[in-house]
Amino acid sequence: YLEERWWRGEVTWYGKSGVASDALLYRATVVLTVGGTAYAINLLAMAAFPKKQN
Repeated sequence: YLEERWWRGEVTWYGKSGVASDALLYRATVVLTVGGTAYAINLLAMAAFPKKQN
């Protein structure tokens, strides 16, 4: 039923309402994605170049 409505264009995959919360959700998603990527690259760099022990 839902797939039939989607093919007719009655249902979208996301609720795009055009209000400020859409922009906030988008920006939060971008920040989390970029931050998570930077954190993962940082951890990989730390693992690739371990500190010398005294």
